[in-house]
Amino acid sequence: MQQVCDLFGLEIERTQTLLLAQLAQTEAKSHLLRNTLLTSISHDYRTPLANLMGAASVIHDQAAKLSTEKVSDLAQTVLEEAQHLNRMTTNTLQLARLDASPLNVKKDWESLQEILGSVLSKARKRYQTRHILVEVPNNLPLIRCDAILLVQLFDNLIENAAKYSPEETAIEIKAVVLNDELVVRVMDEGPGISNAWKDKVFHAFERVHAEEAQADASEDNQLRRGMGVGLAVCMAIAKVHDAKLWVEDRLPHGAVMCLSLPVGIQPDLISES
Repeated sequence: MQQVCDLFGLEIERTQTLLLAQLAQTEAKSHLLRNTLLTSISHDYRTPLANLMGAASVIHDQAAKLSTEKVSDLAQTVLEEAQHLNRMTTNTLQLARLDASPLNVKKDWESLQEILGSVLSKARKRYQTRHILVEVPNNLPLIRCDAILLVQLFDNLIENAAKYSPEETAIEIKAVVLNDELVVRVMDEGPGISNAWKDKVFHAFERVHAEEAQADASEDNQLRRGMGVGLAVCMAIAKVHDAKLWVEDRLPHGAVMCLSLPVGIQPDLISES
């Protein structure tokens, strides 16, 4: 009996030690994530805030002296920087929400054509000089998803393609049904992503071209600013939809972001059953 009690005591002690170690590890991860997030916010919010405040200040202090064209340019700067801040904030909050409660996603049967149509409507307004080519066949199967989350996913993929490819090149979007999956590819003609980064690009706060995304970014790389959460949010959204997201090379150069969504039994067939 004494030996049995000793064994129980050792097991209880071992279990408590494991629990304490897991709590310490979770707390350490939370602390690291919090510090990284605060560093990223203080670093990446600085430039758009400075640009926004500077343009607004000029309009406020010198409105009477400025031409209509100059006021319009400054107002455009305010709008673009506010949109940039809004995208970074939305991605960060969405990443935190999906990480905290991934099972609380409400799904319904949706049309991929309508989702892409909503995304492209916004993208063509944001990137008015870019050619965005779309190849989506008719009569695609419906997908069970959260439409708002998929809109954000595709919006992030298009934004990523626009950031890292020359403005004169086209962004292509293609969709095809393969077996029981609906595969969507977003393709650009940028420098591509090396094999060492093909997985890391989907980690939060990781950026392939981090040196070009500094707070003092020049006009040439101004569009490459960001916190490195856009693709991490895409991966989180893919996971809650039981989908796969990965990167492929595009020849002769460029990157292809691939999303594979599962195609379930369609709602009309379900009702018949």
